[in-house]
Amino acid sequence: MAALVDAPSADREEVQPLTAAEARDLLAAPSATRNGARWSVALALGLRQGEALGLTWDDVNLDSGTVTVRRALQRVRGKSS
Repeated sequence: MAALVDAPSADREEVQPLTAAEARDLLAAPSATRNGARWSVALALGLRQGEALGLTWDDVNLDSGTVTVRRALQRVRGKSS
């Protein structure tokens, strides 16, 4: 039965990576903000906002130079933290 149905298609745009200058500008922008370190880490590691917010010091191993993403936080409407 499924063979009679055409699979959906989507136009895919080619990803345009940042230039070196754009990446430097992006990393410099949050340095003056309260959460600048979080944004720099998220950008450098390719983390989503919730993944960056979910990091704790237990997730960071300075000896091996690794970060383990174990959780992500997300805001739920109508609930306060």
